[in-house]
Formats: sequence, C-alpha cells, structure tokens
Amino acid sequence: MTRGFHHLLAAPYFVLFLFSVNAYQLGTDVLWVPLLVSAAGGLLAHIGAYVILRRWQQASLLALGFWVLFLTYGRLEGILAGVLPAGMSAPVVGVAYLALLLLAYRALSRTRGDLHAAVRFCNIALVVLCLLAVGNIAHYTFRSARVADEHEAMDPGYGVISLDLPDPAPDIYYIVLDGYPAGDILEAVYDYDNQYFLDALASKGFYVAESSRSNYPLTFLSLASALNFRYLDELPEILGTASMDQAIPHDLIRENDLVRTLQSAGYRFVHFNSGWGPTTHNPRADVSHRFGRPGDQFPAALLDPTPLAGWAEASARRRILETFDALPAATEGRDTPTFAFAHIMPPHPPYLLDRDGKPLQGGSLHMTGPVWSDRAGYTEQMRFVNRRVLGMIGEILDTAQGETDPIILLLSDHGTAYRAEVGPGGWGEPSMDFVRERTSILAALHVPDSVCDAMYPEITPVNAVRAVLREHLGAPLDPLPDRVYFSDYHAPYDYRDVTDLDTVDLP
Repeated sequence: MTRGFHHLLAAPYFVLFLFSVNAYQLGTDVLWVPLLVSAAGGLLAHIGAYVILRRWQQASLLALGFWVLFLTYGRLEGILAGVLPAGMSAPVVGVAYLALLLLAYRALSRTRGDLHAAVRFCNIALVVLCLLAVGNIAHYTFRSARVADEHEAMDPGYGVISLDLPDPAPDIYYIVLDGYPAGDILEAVYDYDNQYFLDALASKGFYVAESSRSNYPLTFLSLASALNFRYLDELPEILGTASMDQAIPHDLIRENDLVRTLQSAGYRFVHFNSGWGPTTHNPRADVSHRFGRPGDQFPAALLDPTPLAGWAEASARRRILETFDALPAATEGRDTPTFAFAHIMPPHPPYLLDRDGKPLQGGSLHMTGPVWSDRAGYTEQMRFVNRRVLGMIGEILDTAQGETDPIILLLSDHGTAYRAEVGPGGWGEPSMDFVRERTSILAALHVPDSVCDAMYPEITPVNAVRAVLREHLGAPLDPLPDRVYFSDYHAPYDYRDVTDLDTVDLP
C-alpha cells in the first residue's frame, strides 16, 4: 500500500510557491517561520483526518482536500462578495466548503479499495512542485548574493561620517508617511483640501516644503536613497535596467549610512515595524517595536486567501495604532540622544482605518485591482493619519519642553497613483500629470533655525537629510542637485530623469 505524504507538503508548498514568485522583493528571513507553521499545520490536518477515518490513504486525501479548500476560501469569498448582499459571502462559502468536506469524508469512508494510483500521483505531483519552488528560490538567492558582492566591492556609499554634535545633541525622528502627496495633488486628484493640516504643522514650527518631490517613485528606491543621502546611480549598471531584484536597495535600507553615522556618534536607534519588507525590522536597532506581525507583508499575503485573513487585517490595524501610540515615548528612559525611525504605511492602500481609527467598512489587505482610485477609502484613511500625526507631534514636542527641541523629519516616500489607474498610459506610458502626481510629496521638517535657513520649497529627501547632517550635526556634506527620476515596477532601474517636467520627453 502506497503511503500518502502529499498532504504534509500541501501547505508548505503554498508557502514556498508564494515566496518563490515574490523572492525579488522579499528576504529569506521571512520564509522560515511560515514554513514551520505550515508544516505543523499539515501534520495536525493529517492527525485529524486519520483519527476520523483510521485509514492512511483515505486520511491523506481528506487532508489534502481540506488544504485545497482552506487555501482557496478567500478567492471564492472575494468573487461572491461582489455578487451577494453585504455580509453574505463568507457564510455562503463557509457552508459550501463544509458540505464539500462532509461529502469527501462520506465518499472516502465508504471506499474499501486500494487508492494507490491517486495517492501515488498526488505524492509525485507535490514533490515535483516543491522541488520546482525550492529550485527557483535557490537560483534567485545565489544570483542575488553574487550581485550584492559586486555592489559591496564597488562601495558607492559614504559609510560612517564624522559628526560634530551640538551639546546637548537633539533627538531625531524620521517618520515616513507612505504614499502621502503634496497638498495641490490631493486637491486636484482627490478633491481633498489638506491646507488645515499643513497650516497646523506650520503652527507647530515645521517648515513645509510645498513643492517637494521624491527622488524616486518607488518605496524601496526612495527610502534607500534618502537614508543614504545620495542617488542610486550605480544600480542600473550592476543590476541592469530590466531587473526587478530589490535585494540591494533593501540592504541599503537596513544597513543605511544615516543610522551607522548616528550610532557611531552615540545615538540610540529605535526602530518601528512597518509591516513592509526591509522596514519590518532592522538588525542595527537598539530597540525594536514589532507590533502586529501576522499583518506583515508576507504572512498577510499567505493568510489573505484563507479564512484567517481577518486576523492579519486586525494585526495590521493594531500595528498602525500602536506605532502612533508608542512613537512619542521613543526617547524615554535614556541618557543618550535617540534616533527613531518609523515607516507608517497609511495613507497608502490597503484602506483599513476610518477617520476615527476604527475598522473601515469593506477594508481589507487585498490589493489586487484598482486601489488608488478609491477616493473615499483613501481620503478616509488620510483623515485618520492627519489626526494621529498632529496628536503624536504635539506629544513629542510637549515631552521635549524645557530641553533641546527634537528634529522631526516628516517625509513621504512618493505620491499617489490615481491617474495610473484611471488615466491614459498607466505606468508604462505615463502622462505628465501622473508623473507629477507620483513624485509630489509631503515634506515637513521641524528643524533648528540653522537648518531651516537651508530649506527651500523644492527640496527633495536626499538634500533634506543632508541639510540636517550638515547644518546642525557638523557633517561635511555639500548639497546635491535636486534630481527626480521616474521608473515603474517592471523595470525599476530604467530611470528617466523627470526633474524638469516642462522639458522631459516620456514615451
């Protein structure tokens, strides 16, 4: 009798497959825990099926059927949600899938013959599928390591820079609000007047650079550039303009020169989990806040098609709320200056929170299809962000009263992408309006007068960071020309200079 083990591989295969097709934007560190959990889940499903049926072959097929239904639940529920009345899709799919399991149990319990052929086919199929996924992961890992070695040998960065800190040195908060555009873009694209928020920041002592633009239009490029206060000119040469590999920018975000420089000068580094790739954690952090880990990028993608998607969504909401709660206390209980870094995903999709911080009706982690063109979802989450940011900044400044004022960099990584979804051309043949929308960002800085004097409306993140390091912390860094590049997700290193929108010629 052929023993079935295919059901033990079904859940691990799903983990391996999803990782293999997204390896270019993930690190292998996110793979191991889901792989172990899925293996344990496969074993538990087998034990349950065997206890019910008492025959190995039948139990293996019933457990496999359970995993097929479990891993397709969310897809069918999402399809029916657009057809059935609100709130009906989940119970309908749940009842249908339970009925299918009962029918499978009934059929298998009555089967007395040898199921050798079916079990053998499933064994071979799952082994081949797992080997293919592992092969893809291994190929990517080895190739990525080779390219990383070439980049390290090139050594294009500044490394640790000597600082001449004032006494006392200021605490520094670097807060990234993902996908937060400039005020004129919000009004033109989303019909949302954000002037009250910008005025409130100005009243708290912020310099608002109203014409600021991101240096790059994609998060992994924008943050890698800003945190190393330089342009990423070497990447097209090393990776090629057709590459989608994000490993080097991810390494540049984790092992960035800004943190290395500040830590060498005596700063304590406090890091907040974003739930996205390289900003979920940082190996250099002295203190790490890792809220809502089941809602992180890869675990959430694994849970999204299952009945446990709601758990991931609740975890993602909790992470956002707890980050806003914890940021003002980042500098407490220390006798050294603190550098706190928080990459906060909202107002970027997915839309999970309403203006009061409660679950947004209809919100989910599912990100396929148009998301930026959901004006109601975006502006509702924007209202939440504005309210929490102003409250958080008020707490930070109140805590610092009587001491050295903190430096607060409130920067977006890029703008929105509404016109890519509803306008002509999309990402591949972008219109000038879309390029302007995507590269126009929020840039508000609470800085000493010496730094404020170096600010100007068009300053980009690279020069904003350099200005703080140069004007107040004594770093020997000259200003760079403010340059803005555009590229898309399919060819992120095929940079097109769009600094001057009046003269640029895009396809």
